[in-house]
Amino acid sequence: MKKNQAILLLFCFLFLTHEVHAQQLKVYDKNGNPEKIVGEKSIIEIEKNEPTIQMNPSGIVGDILLTGIQGGYEWLVKSLKDSKLKYTSNFSASKYFTKGYDFKDDIIFKRKVLNFENEEDSIFILRLVPIKTDETKNGFKITYIEVNKSIAKIKKDYAYNDYKIHIKVSAIGDDGKMVEKELPELYIPLFKVGTKMNLSLETIPIMSKSINSIQISITEINAYKQKSIKKAELLEANEQRLNDLFQKLLKELKLKE
Repeated sequence: MKKNQAILLLFCFLFLTHEVHAQQLKVYDKNGNPEKIVGEKSIIEIEKNEPTIQMNPSGIVGDILLTGIQGGYEWLVKSLKDSKLKYTSNFSASKYFTKGYDFKDDIIFKRKVLNFENEEDSIFILRLVPIKTDETKNGFKITYIEVNKSIAKIKKDYAYNDYKIHIKVSAIGDDGKMVEKELPELYIPLFKVGTKMNLSLETIPIMSKSINSIQISITEINAYKQKSIKKAELLEANEQRLNDLFQKLLKELKLKE
C-alpha cells in the first residue's frame, strides 16, 4: 500500500510541476503555437508623438506549494475549473492629459510583449479617430485593428478572437468637479489572429469639448472557450462524487499504514 501511496504522491508532484510551467505567461500565434514571454504591457499613444503614460505592466507570478495528496487533489479540481480562463485575456491602459485632450489627434492603443531575447513586439493595435458631431459633442471611431498574436490561448483551427472594448473618460463638469463617463461596450466578433483590418465603429457622442483622461479596457476571448466552458461544467456537476471517491481512497490508505 505504501507503493500506491508513493505513486499518488508522485502523480500529484508531476501534475503540480506541470501547472507551475503552465502558469508561465505565453503568447500564441495564428496556428496556436505558444511562445514564452517575460511580460506584457498596454499603452496609449497620441499620433503627434506626445509623451505617454504607460499603465498596467504585468509579469509572471506563480507560487505553488506541494502539500500532499489532498493539496494535489484540490489543485487538480481548481485547474480544471479555471481551464476556461486560459482562453480569455484582459488588458487595459490609461492616459492622463495635463492640458486636456481636445479631440484633434488620433489615439493609438497598443499591447506589447517582451520576449526572452529582450525584444519588444506589438501584438495588438487599435486606432481611435476623434469625431465631432456638433459644437458640444465629440466621440471616437475605431478605424483600424491589428492582431498579430494572442495571449488568450488559441487552439489549432480556432484562430479567431472576440474583442470587447470598454472606454471610460473623465472631464471637468460645469460645476468644476471631475465627472467620469463609461461608454457602451464596443464589440468586434471573430477577428482572425495574424491579420489587420480597417473598420468604422463609432462610440456614442460625449457631451464635452475636451477630456482629462481616457481608459481603454479590452477583453480578448478565443472561439474555443465555449468548449472549455462545457468541460468545466461537466466537472462541476460531478465534483462531489469525485471528492467522495478521493476521500474514501485516502481513508483506506491511512488505515493500512
